[in-house]
Amino acid sequence: MQLPTGCNFVCIAFMAACVWFDPVSMCATKDSPPSIVDFHPTAFEAKTDSPFFYSIGEALKYSSSIDPNTPTLFRGKISNFQVSPDGKRIAIISGHELSVVDYHGNIQKIGAVDSIDRAFKPIGRTLIRDDDFQWSRESKSLYFIKDKFYRSRMSQLFSEFGELWKVDVESGEQQLVIKPFRAYQIIFGKGANIYFAVPLANGDLILEMFDGNTVRVVAARNADPTFPRDSPLIEKSPVYSYSRVEYMQNVLPGIHLLQSFDSSRQVQKLALREKLLLELTYYCDSWSGCGESDEMLDSVFLPGSRFFVLNVPYCRNFKGQLLIDTQTGNYQTLPKDTRVFITANTETYPHYRFNNEGIMPK
Repeated sequence: MQLPTGCNFVCIAFMAACVWFDPVSMCATKDSPPSIVDFHPTAFEAKTDSPFFYSIGEALKYSSSIDPNTPTLFRGKISNFQVSPDGKRIAIISGHELSVVDYHGNIQKIGAVDSIDRAFKPIGRTLIRDDDFQWSRESKSLYFIKDKFYRSRMSQLFSEFGELWKVDVESGEQQLVIKPFRAYQIIFGKGANIYFAVPLANGDLILEMFDGNTVRVVAARNADPTFPRDSPLIEKSPVYSYSRVEYMQNVLPGIHLLQSFDSSRQVQKLALREKLLLELTYYCDSWSGCGESDEMLDSVFLPGSRFFVLNVPYCRNFKGQLLIDTQTGNYQTLPKDTRVFITANTETYPHYRFNNEGIMPK
C-alpha cells in the first residue's frame, strides 16, 4: 500500500485518523504515534572532505559541516534547487523567482517562475518553468525552459510553446538555444551536444540531439535496430542532474539504502546494505492497513556518502532531522528545519540507463 505524499518512509503511520487536507497532521495519531526505537542521540564531529550547500530554517549556508554559525549566503524559503556539477553554485527557486547563488554569497536573479501544474492556469501568460532547469557540464551555464500557459487535456510537460534558454552565470547574458523545445529533460553529451526526448503522436518517445546548429533524431523505439529500446547510446558519460524527487527515487536505491518491516513487532528498519542503522515503530489498523511510504524527500547523503541526513518529522519522541554516521551507527539531532542541497548527477551517481526515453532508472 502506498502512503500519502509527504509521509516519511521510516516513521509514518497511515491511519483512519489521517487528515488528508492537512499536511501537518497527515499520518499522525493522538493514540499511537510512531517513534524511534531506543532513541539515544549522541554528539560527534561530522565533517566532509568537500563543502556543500545547506539551510537552517531559511538561512542558506555553505561549509564542510552543518553549523548554525556559518555565514548566511541567502535568506528565503527554497522550494526547488539544482547544485552545479562543481559544487560552487546553486540555482534556487525562492519567492517565485529563479536565482543563482555562489559560495561567496553573490546572487544573480534569472527571472520569474511559475508551475505548469497549477490548477488555475492564466492562459496566454509566459513563464519560466519552476522545474527541469539544468547546469551545463562545466558549471558555466544554467539551462531553463520558457513556456506559455495553454489549455491542455493532460500535462503540459511536453509543450508546443516550450523554448530552451541558457544564461551565462558570469556575464548574466541570456540566449535562446532551441525553439520549439517539446521536452523537459536536458541531457548534456560531448561538446555542444544536448539530448532530449520528445513524444510521437502514439505516445512513444524519440531521442533527439542538438549539436549546436541542428536538431536530429538519434534513437527511436523500434525504428532503428542500432538503437533498441534498452541499449546504451554512443555517449558514455552524459551529464544530467537529478531533481530532489529523482534523487529519492533513482539514486538512493542504487546506494543500497534499504527499508524493511517486521510486522510481528510493528517495527520498520533502516539499513545501509546489511548494516542496521535505525528502527522505528509504525502503526497498522484493519481499515487502512500499513506499509512503507513512497518517498523520503530531502533525506540525503552528505558528500562522501558516510553521513546521512534523515527526515523524521512525525515521530513521537523526535520531530526533525537526524544525522546518521553510517560507519558507526551513531546519530545526532540537527538544528530545527535543516535541509541539505547536494550535487547529484549522472557522474556522481552512475545508476542510470540512457536510451530513446532519455535518462531512466537502471
